[in-house]
Amino acid sequence: MPVRVPLPKASAHPVRVPLVTEPWGILKSLQMARRNVLSIIPDLATRQPMVSGKTGKRWHMVMDPTAIREMLLDRLEDYPKSLVTKNLLKPAIGESLFIAEGAHWRWQRRAAAPVFSHRNVMNLSPIMTAAAERAAERITRAGPRAVNMLDEMVTTTFDVIGDVTFSGGDTFDRDSVHKAIDQYIAEAGKISLFDILGFPDWIPRPGRLMSGPALKEMKAMADQAIEARAAAGHEGVPDLLDLLLEGEDPKTKRSMSTAELRDNLLTFIVAGHETTALTLAWAMYLVGFDQDVQDRARAEAQSVLQGRGCTGDDVENLPFIRMIIDETLRMYPAA
Repeated sequence: MPVRVPLPKASAHPVRVPLVTEPWGILKSLQMARRNVLSIIPDLATRQPMVSGKTGKRWHMVMDPTAIREMLLDRLEDYPKSLVTKNLLKPAIGESLFIAEGAHWRWQRRAAAPVFSHRNVMNLSPIMTAAAERAAERITRAGPRAVNMLDEMVTTTFDVIGDVTFSGGDTFDRDSVHKAIDQYIAEAGKISLFDILGFPDWIPRPGRLMSGPALKEMKAMADQAIEARAAAGHEGVPDLLDLLLEGEDPKTKRSMSTAELRDNLLTFIVAGHETTALTLAWAMYLVGFDQDVQDRARAEAQSVLQGRGCTGDDVENLPFIRMIIDETLRMYPAA
């Protein structure tokens, strides 16, 4: 039975973040950034390719798409990651692909690239379908009651990332890892005043100190799961851990150590599941404003799937639903 998403009653239009029109001081900028980093974007940035300023440290906000592509893709090594980014993420994911630079990034990239081939991703797509179907069943069982879709999407995406990363692993306590990740994001994954002022990373940040025990436990569980899988091997379709264990840099013949594997796997878990959950939740929020969009998306899905579960091969045949996701990412970028 089709599920109709009611029009949000609070407003006739999707929520928007007011942009900054007057300079703020350091403390107010920090306060707003910790609540929503988009709220510190100056209104001027919508009309200029780049905006520069100083809030403790000198900063530049690049808005031009061509320049952004050059920085993030074409000339990646000419634009190292900021100390703020490293200080936020390094305690959890170490020198993984997301943080590493130069030669250390290149060899990891070469070793991991085959893992994300089209064939491997398609082999893992049934896991994603199963998680989506479980979510649909939970939402249906709720009946007419309101459902917190963000909570549902967080649960669903963590189910996916857990199965894709550590499938069939009894040594991997998913509930504990999920709790540790949530605690890390809530307490440590926020900008500190010390970051804005440019303090060196050896000066402790209070929020990150509080997340230390949970982080240590999470890493220990991941290490145990990796070592157990390396000793036992895998059965059936290889998951992300299996593929990374088999991975090797073709140029240097180097493979990832347990710590390197753990840091990269935690990168995919920490960075992947919450951002995906936020995007899906925002997408459903947005379609709630337009019944015609809901009807068209439902009709497209019904026409393509004919009552069966979605597969990876179906994605290219769902262009309108893909447009909804792309527009959501444009309006409410999750990362």
